[in-house]
Amino acid sequence: MKIAAMLFVFLLASCSAHKMPDRAGNTERLIVSYSKESKSEILADVIKNGIPVVYDLQNMNIIVLNIPEEDAGKEIKHLESMKGVLSVQKDDAMVILQ
Repeated sequence: MKIAAMLFVFLLASCSAHKMPDRAGNTERLIVSYSKESKSEILADVIKNGIPVVYDLQNMNIIVLNIPEEDAGKEIKHLESMKGVLSVQKDDAMVILQ
């Protein structure tokens, strides 16, 4: 009986809720896909506007930007209008329960 009770307590203690990853403030991450030739122009514009680059996936010609949530729509339109930008998408956080 003691073993069953200890096993129950152990299993109960091992359960936990999965938390969504924390993001600093109210920010959005934008995934920007671009043509190889336009990378320097796009990065120069991003740096000029003070937007932090979270990831630079060089093998896939993708950068991930971290922007304030309230500026997301405006920034998406601006990036989509740039020459060489193939697509701009919002990043979604997803939790997979196992």
